[in-house]
Amino acid sequence: MTTKPFTPSQLKALLANPNIVKASQKGITYSVDFKTKFIEEYRLGKLCTFSNIEGF
Repeated sequence: MTTKPFTPSQLKALLANPNIVKASQKGITYSVDFKTKFIEEYRLGKLCTFSNIEGF
């Protein structure tokens, strides 16, 4: 499976997000706080969408 790398403008937008610690052309590293919040909401039965989480 081939993935399309992030463009420089997409990387700039990603890095402006406080939930993202690191971003490269191939991937994203999310903050521990974001991961914790995401898991908490998942366990509460909320849909797993980024739009439900503050900052996205």
